[in-house]
Amino acid sequence: MAQSEIEAVRALLSSKPRPVGWLERRKRLEDVGSVWPVADDVKLEAVDVSGLQGEWSIVPGSEPSRVLMFFHG
Repeated sequence: MAQSEIEAVRALLSSKPRPVGWLERRKRLEDVGSVWPVADDVKLEAVDVSGLQGEWSIVPGSEPSRVLMFFHG
């Protein structure tokens, strides 16, 4: 993500008050995330690992043996 995009995300988050409850916080992040949709060439694949829901984000030319793991929440 380019610096200008990061600044745009920060500005958008700063423009909205931070909710107190977790459901409200999730809604706020979903609203913010909808401003920048996933690129057309990104394939999203749902996965279940021992009852934990996850998602692969696969882009053309990516190396399947290399993984970036992100835990949210």
